[in-house]
Amino acid sequence: MSELAVLKKSLGEAGAFIDESNGRPSRLLEVLTALVNGLAESLSLSEVNPSTGVKEVLVVDQDTSYEATMRVKVGTTGSSSSTTVELQVNGSVLITLDIDNTDPDGTIKFDTALIDLKQDDVVELEVTSVAGAAMNLSVGARLRPVIVE
Repeated sequence: MSELAVLKKSLGEAGAFIDESNGRPSRLLEVLTALVNGLAESLSLSEVNPSTGVKEVLVVDQDTSYEATMRVKVGTTGSSSSTTVELQVNGSVLITLDIDNTDPDGTIKFDTALIDLKQDDVVELEVTSVAGAAMNLSVGARLRPVIVE
């Protein structure tokens, strides 16, 4: 029996899927299934000499709630202005991270947000500004299914 089948059987016997107190069936099985199957989505981009307009795109394949976590690292923070990266959903900004040229080289910043996504929503990482002489940009975003009550 697969890990998922054992988990489903055990939780079903414990009555974990029958809570409809909020007017909706429990999404526990759906979320646990996604976690067991490793259905977290991820986006990443890496550039030695970053430039604005660079994007990484993901089209969502199912309706669910996600915890979106974005991480940005700039190896050399540059000499003027700041480097800005956005996590966008259907063109609307969900998370913005800025690394200023006065931040130490190798600075890492991250942020997390909860969001409900629908099938065919478009999630993008976009470099919207780059500090002068900034180098070695590394950006990642991970969308992990969660239960939002």
